[in-house]
Amino acid sequence: MANTDNPHGFRPVTCIGGMTGVMPTWQAKLKSNNVVAYGDALYATVGYAVNSVTGDKAVLGVCAEAGLITSSATNPDFLFYPAHDGIVFSGQTSGAMTQAKIWTLVDIEGTAGGGTDKATRPISDQEVNEDATTNKNVYLVGLKQGGNTSLGTWTDVMFIWAKTKFQARGAMVLSTQYIGY
Repeated sequence: MANTDNPHGFRPVTCIGGMTGVMPTWQAKLKSNNVVAYGDALYATVGYAVNSVTGDKAVLGVCAEAGLITSSATNPDFLFYPAHDGIVFSGQTSGAMTQAKIWTLVDIEGTAGGGTDKATRPISDQEVNEDATTNKNVYLVGLKQGGNTSLGTWTDVMFIWAKTKFQARGAMVLSTQYIGY
């Protein structure tokens, strides 16, 4: 059966390592002159969360608030799902997904802040860009159970974030010496 085009941003679906219950949410302040919608990927800058379409930065998390959050000078607080290694997210692909793309690093794309029809559909229009590998934001780990699960265009996939604000691996220097004894 053919999949339908229904971009909905990113959502947590399960956890690695045995965690059960409600997905964790954290609170952030939205930077001035930004709009975020449920499912938008978030980045951090000078202590504030911002939305972004390009994935050239480490992800902070995904907006967990229903509807649109708009900031002017007030910098409202809102909840987000942190982009921890142990949380598996889902998203729709923007193009044709194949089995060979599972277990690969790919990009994200799409309109943050509710997209073009935000008045009637205030959720993210961001998607997994299954055929782009410039920024390598997400690591595809499989197809989501239920929904658009046929391989092909607009497939719902599961992934973990490959570049997050919670990973110090890029800047970390590992010592080869033993301490003590």
